[in-house]
Amino acid sequence: MHCCRLLKHCRRGVSTIWRTHRRRRVGSIWSNTYMCGVIGYVGPEQNPRFFYNGLKRLEYRGYDSAGIAMVEGGEIHVVKAEGKLSKLEAELHRLPEGGIAGIGHTRWATHGKPSVENAHPHDSGPIVLLHNGIIENYAELKETLIEQGDQFRSETDTEVVAHLIHRHFSLHRKGSPHERMMNALSDAIADIRGMYALAILCKECPGYLYIAKYGSPLVIGKGKGENFIASGIAAMVEHTTTVTMLEDGDWGFITADEIAVKNASGVPVQRDFFEVN
Repeated sequence: MHCCRLLKHCRRGVSTIWRTHRRRRVGSIWSNTYMCGVIGYVGPEQNPRFFYNGLKRLEYRGYDSAGIAMVEGGEIHVVKAEGKLSKLEAELHRLPEGGIAGIGHTRWATHGKPSVENAHPHDSGPIVLLHNGIIENYAELKETLIEQGDQFRSETDTEVVAHLIHRHFSLHRKGSPHERMMNALSDAIADIRGMYALAILCKECPGYLYIAKYGSPLVIGKGKGENFIASGIAAMVEHTTTVTMLEDGDWGFITADEIAVKNASGVPVQRDFFEVN
């Protein structure tokens, strides 16, 4: 099914087609080479140093740029830098000291050269997100989005996902912003083919951090009045030792007090949490 049809008519129920295709392709053409660092948090103790320190613990993965986005005061504040984390550290003063949700990322370039423009997080409208993995059909999706008037600032496949979710969010006009966002995420992951760990903020849903995983690792950490996500346990172990590993096809959201996950069929599931040393 052509992505243009998906975007114009916001068709549901096509996820089985794409996911079947992904199961045949993913794993045979990608390895763990593409291991960007991902960290996310929702709770009252948010501050720039939390994200910076978490990314420092993921430095072993290798990277060429980094960025952080934080929700505070009805806005999403973003800083990015090319090169080592010390360059990002010099930008932390531009972020708020508080807030309720945020995400951080170290990038290893796959689409586009190392640069501030190509660093994550990427945004489109109210959507700000980061991504670990590779979107196989990003060029096709990007062409369709450009035909519909979207303009891009980076060379990345990740920015395409931000625009795609924004497009679906705009098409869903009924329900609360959170309900619209869940429908938009469901539609978007049905459109994309590839491997991904997505962490997504929406300006209209300030207390939520949306997630989706296929092929790339994504861990949820459970706290007391706060919750975490990361690409590796090392990023969050200082703050929580209660974790669960999402399975391929899982998607959903976390808030400070809630963790909600659905499987590839859209059925709510409870992933088992365990303790780590």
